[in-house]
Amino acid sequence: MARGSSSTQQACQGTSHEEQGNWYCRQVQHVTYENMVNSGQYSEVVSMDQQTGDCKFANRSFSGPLAPFDEPLSLHFRGPLNLKQVAVYIPGTPDGKTPQPGNGAANGTANQFVRTGYYNAAQQKAEGVMFLGNYGGQGSGRWTPTFGNTQSYINADGTGGAAAPAVLKDTTLLSAHEATLVTDQPCDESCGYVQPGAVAYKGFPGRDKIFLLEFSMPHDNSTSTSSSSLPSPNATNTTASTTGFLADQPAIWLLNARIPHTAQYHACNCWASGCGEVDVFEVLSPGGDKATTSVHAADPRSGGGPGGWDYFARPVDVGRPARVAVVFDGARARVAVRVLGEEGGAKELLDGAFPDALTAEVVEGLMEGGDGGQPAGGRLGR
Repeated sequence: MARGSSSTQQACQGTSHEEQGNWYCRQVQHVTYENMVNSGQYSEVVSMDQQTGDCKFANRSFSGPLAPFDEPLSLHFRGPLNLKQVAVYIPGTPDGKTPQPGNGAANGTANQFVRTGYYNAAQQKAEGVMFLGNYGGQGSGRWTPTFGNTQSYINADGTGGAAAPAVLKDTTLLSAHEATLVTDQPCDESCGYVQPGAVAYKGFPGRDKIFLLEFSMPHDNSTSTSSSSLPSPNATNTTASTTGFLADQPAIWLLNARIPHTAQYHACNCWASGCGEVDVFEVLSPGGDKATTSVHAADPRSGGGPGGWDYFARPVDVGRPARVAVVFDGARARVAVRVLGEEGGAKELLDGAFPDALTAEVVEGLMEGGDGGQPAGGRLGR
């Protein structure tokens, strides 16, 4: 789950090279995962015994275009990262009408996408979204010796838990510290099993959805040698680190929301059985200047899903944040990750606040071309 690991050399259009145990090919602006039609089962958690640590699973079936990514997703950030804006869109129109089923993202029709969630750091605006973190036991949520920290509310600095919801400040998340973004709708039975005591909100739903992100990943030049993204309930350290675990190794990724509902960093979740992860922008080595993207589904234990080793440039300048789109296009069974720029489509999104709605032309622009296409071969993770 965006935890950084060594990779093996893969086929590359160009000359591959190795850095700190990871292989890279070429810098790109756009990666598309194609033929993402999948069917199978994963093991969902159905009970957790916080006294004994017993964890029970049941099979959950999935099938169709983008499955299991058509299930609700949670959005995750790891520092050092300065988050400026996030916008989440689903098919619809400003008048509230919903397109007919099957008319997916970027299908060339007159369909629009409407914004259902929005965060703006400068304006301190959070609409339809909630910030959480793995700080259970600090103000909210729960910590147990068997499963560790549940999700909790996160404080405005992004350094620990809180007793009530807070809007993340216009600040840089510290190295190795993490934040989770979900909807502002409290969980019900549709969320699946939720660990007792956890703060739980619904993930972002729908097969077709678009995430727009504005952020930078500045280097962490501190000299501290201790930090942890998994604090105990009594942890007070808020100092970033360039030498500790995951130091100066930022990431943005999406998870099947059932994972944080149970225990994100414990075996008692559905991740190992392939319920779904999309690494959007992940730096694989401490201090690295390259960010990769990958997809994990089916059975990531067998080597993970498609994700060639083309890379994006890490946006290190806080004054020049990157704008990135993640498009889930069910009609074409593909997912695209695009760094927005003058050479690509959707130039309307390069400046200012992300809009309330996206026209079909803008959505099509987000899917234009792709210099880093990655065919998924129809069966993810196989």
